[in-house]
Amino acid sequence: MILKVRNFYPLYRVELSLLPIMQQYFDELNEMSSKIIDADTGSRADLTGVTVMKGRLRNDLQQTAQKVSNGVAAYAVVNNDIVLQKRIDFPASKWYATSEEELVTQSKIVLNLVKPLENLIVPYGVTMADVKRLEQQFDQFVNNISEPSLAIDQRKNDNVQVVKLIEETRNFLNQKLDVLMRVFEVDNPELHQKYLSARAIDINGPVVKPTAEVEVKPKAQQAVYEMAYKADTLFTLRNAGTEVVFFSLSATDKTVGKEEVALLPGETRSRLAQNLAPSGSFLMVRNPGESAAPIKIWVE
Repeated sequence: MILKVRNFYPLYRVELSLLPIMQQYFDELNEMSSKIIDADTGSRADLTGVTVMKGRLRNDLQQTAQKVSNGVAAYAVVNNDIVLQKRIDFPASKWYATSEEELVTQSKIVLNLVKPLENLIVPYGVTMADVKRLEQQFDQFVNNISEPSLAIDQRKNDNVQVVKLIEETRNFLNQKLDVLMRVFEVDNPELHQKYLSARAIDINGPVVKPTAEVEVKPKAQQAVYEMAYKADTLFTLRNAGTEVVFFSLSATDKTVGKEEVALLPGETRSRLAQNLAPSGSFLMVRNPGESAAPIKIWVE
């Protein structure tokens, strides 16, 4: 609803110019809605990539550390170095069923014990390249450990901000803009009614008939709407399916845009064209799921 009201001013700029102060208030609304969009983007941030990267780094570190550990253990056995064997010989379960802190500790132990041996362990399947790779993977994993938790903390903060900003914007509409718009209630009732219609959108999407209704096939991407690009065009999409989909704005109907917005099952989201891409004629929907996704689209 906030985005629809924000988009109301450029559509009726001439009529609203009869009250010059209106531009100032709609500019303020633009600024408030931009803050909501920024916070909303953060609040719904997909942390999958962060988590996947962390898992990949852990797996790489486990494999290399285990390989080096096994080589050093073999060297210790052949050279009858009992102390070294006890310190370095970790069973497989100690690599794959450990906490992050234990993995870091074990990997550091392996690094400390392997460095003095240099080329002595080459006959046991461990090269200096393996040791160098272990050092790099160790540093990468340690540096990455905190990233998911930091990202989660940021997303929680953005969730709080969204609620706060929406409440502030609603108060602004109720207490200021709605009052100012009543100036047109008598002399231009049609304009005033259009404004009220913009204010009357519920959380499930606009009350007006959708511009288009499209079913996006599973494992597919599809252009659901084509237009001449205008930065202030407002797109509202509702996912009536059971799978998460992604929408974006693209220059072609063959590829998705660089910035995709996630749309959960049953969710309705709105985006201005300028917040999707600096240019583009095709509204794209990508459905990575296993079932078709019915999508309702409103374009204003």
